Amino acid sequence: MSCVFYDERFTTQEAESHLWDAGLSHKRRKERRDRVLEAARVIPLEALGTTDDCGFSPFADDTSTTRDTAFAKLKSRVEGTLMASNILKV
Repeated sequence: MSCVFYDERFTTQEAESHLWDAGLSHKRRKERRDRVLEAARVIPLEALGTTDDCGFSPFADDTSTTRDTAFAKLKSRVEGTLMASNILKV
């Protein structure tokens, strides 16, 4: 069996760069986490979810948000939700 190793440090740096360019710093991810935690105080956990509003249109002619920015925003939402999930232990 052969193994192929990939150095993923560059892809992480690239993703962080896109997050920064999209205005989604670590502070913003913490803000997203805090919003989920605040909602968890009033919404039962089994009914709580997160969704995206990143302007990632399904139409090919929409160029208002770049693909990289849309995916950076998706990543930020996922990371913020994961941070909240770890705190809520769900």
